[in-house]
Amino acid sequence: MMNRNLAITFLFSCLLLATHGCKKENEHTDVTLINHINTPITFDIYGSKDDYNEGKNRIMRKVLQYNEVLVMTKEELPANKTYYADWYDDNHFYNNWFNDASKPERAFVAFTTTPGKNTFYIEPDTKGNAKTVFLDKTGTSTNWKAVDAFQGSAATTYVSVWNDLTENERVHEVSVRKDFTALYSYLDTLGTPNTKTYEFKVHNADMGYIELLNSNGSYLQAGSLPVSTKPGYVSTSTDSIMALLPTSDYYFMLVKQK
Repeated sequence: MMNRNLAITFLFSCLLLATHGCKKENEHTDVTLINHINTPITFDIYGSKDDYNEGKNRIMRKVLQYNEVLVMTKEELPANKTYYADWYDDNHFYNNWFNDASKPERAFVAFTTTPGKNTFYIEPDTKGNAKTVFLDKTGTSTNWKAVDAFQGSAATTYVSVWNDLTENERVHEVSVRKDFTALYSYLDTLGTPNTKTYEFKVHNADMGYIELLNSNGSYLQAGSLPVSTKPGYVSTSTDSIMALLPTSDYYFMLVKQK
């Protein structure tokens, strides 16, 4: 028969194990979000890149206050899976619409729930008006059409050359999409329609500014309105942009299509 003192010791040991050691070790799978921006931030999470690009099938939406630390468990976000985040303030000035391949420090769209590496920060230097300019209210795309063309520079003056262009040379349209690709459509000198797809980089800047990649010095920039008198070529417009396009040396004024 078991000694009484030994039995009490054994029972006490089992109680300790039940409350401490018998539990599985912490797997460090909880996902932690920390908001360092002095304004509430909305954080949308999608389960696939396509859902993120199209703004559909959102898994969850969280709103984080300044300095709030939000913890999501493995039941909410299972481990070892890649998710896609879309976060922004009420004005979408602070946002994470930046390419993962050329992003500001600690900005992210895709994130993988890797045990032990699950703390993600929302930083105040991740900002810019590109999202407001180049994505519509659904947050997925915008379309732009050329209405004028200019030559010159900010150092001198911009002069319109629109009336000197042929009808074919005036046809330029750009569709900017959330997935960091732009469809550029134009007519060649014979009037043949052409469409090319360009990846683009979103710049971390106050002025909405994206740069087409795989082309020499091409960009789309919001709020620049070249006129004959400098320095009045800058405005805060989000419906008109100046674009240096791959097929021309002119600066085209593109207007957002409603």
